[in-house]
Amino acid sequence: MKTSYFDTVGETVYASHLSNGLQIYVMPRPGFTKQFAFFAANYGGNDLTYQWNGQQKEAPAGTAHFLEHKLFDTKEGSADVKLAAGGAIANAFTSPSMTAYFFECTEHFDENLEVLLQFVSEPYFTEESVQKEQGIIGQEIEMGTDDPDTQVYYQLLECLFAKHPIRNRVIGTRESIATLTPACLYECHQAFYHPSNMVLCVAGDVSPEKIMNQAQKISKNSGTLQRMEMPLETSAPCCTRAEREMDVSAPQFLLGFKGTRETDQPLLEEIQAELALEALCGKSSSLYASLYAEGLIDKQFYYGFERYPGCSYFALGGESKDPDAVVRAIYARREEILSSGLDESLFQQIKKASYGRRIQSLDSLENLCISVAEGYFRKMDIFSFPGLYEKLPATHIQQFIQTYFCPERAALSIVVPIGKKEGNH
Repeated sequence: MKTSYFDTVGETVYASHLSNGLQIYVMPRPGFTKQFAFFAANYGGNDLTYQWNGQQKEAPAGTAHFLEHKLFDTKEGSADVKLAAGGAIANAFTSPSMTAYFFECTEHFDENLEVLLQFVSEPYFTEESVQKEQGIIGQEIEMGTDDPDTQVYYQLLECLFAKHPIRNRVIGTRESIATLTPACLYECHQAFYHPSNMVLCVAGDVSPEKIMNQAQKISKNSGTLQRMEMPLETSAPCCTRAEREMDVSAPQFLLGFKGTRETDQPLLEEIQAELALEALCGKSSSLYASLYAEGLIDKQFYYGFERYPGCSYFALGGESKDPDAVVRAIYARREEILSSGLDESLFQQIKKASYGRRIQSLDSLENLCISVAEGYFRKMDIFSFPGLYEKLPATHIQQFIQTYFCPERAALSIVVPIGKKEGNH
């Protein structure tokens, strides 16, 4: 077991790579009343093609999400019920690149961890239970079809990416999940839920040694997994604009910019992306104030950056009476920064605020465990951020804005009220 202390953030991390292949991180918090456990597979909605024991395999869209739902079913009953009986609050999620199962509790931690490790590692599917879940998730898919937030988001991804599976919904379609069988689910579980493709992160008043002894009991699956390279994309979007009509009171939009395929400095890129977005349109920026004053955006205005294997993108938007006016204002703000430079006082302000948010996020056991797990899968040290902030000048953010926030990388997705569509371009 390796012990690391990160004095700049005041965090002690116990790490061990077990003989069964599982990576474990434990962040003890003596005196805390709550414990949090996060068990994740490096497997998500984008992993549709792979090689298993040398054979090419293809899984239907939505398989990872479907598998997440079904793993809570065990021969003895629902794992949810078992965890609730132990006083734990449990949940799970599937992203494009990760599937995670987690719980928090204030008592019976060891027993709850045993349940978590067991139901995630030992699948149990029947034809009847799979068919039942197809109906349940089918209804969830239909709900997304009627949700403007979901539609404007995936419409943007379809505009930005021509081939990458990020353009597909993680949940899949009714048609894709209808083809799933217990055999397919068992095969995907065997391939992607191998301990060597997973990580366990725990935080709270816990014993690292006891956790590692429990996790050592997880058995290895036999076989060899080989991930397939994601399709190559150019820096240009495949479509610059798309609109669709829905039952909304005002237009909703997302302006997106295509990022790089890969990076060897993911944490630095993440920080630069956050600071660039804050400088362009964050709540401290002059642009945000003017757009809000003119009624072109509201307090729900969103901006963010996402990176997954083989792709990355920036997105910003929300509800607006005139999305095109917002887009024009964003480009005007970009030109202002490029011609006059990024104001140093604003840069120091947003950098300090961004740094503070990262420090504060480590106070949450949930955020801490998720960040450590993502860092492990993305091969980045999440606790190294203080040095990156310290060395980052305003000119680097200005260059970042010039490179990525340009029309050549952009696409605009809009959902308009029924009868207001202008057409796709």
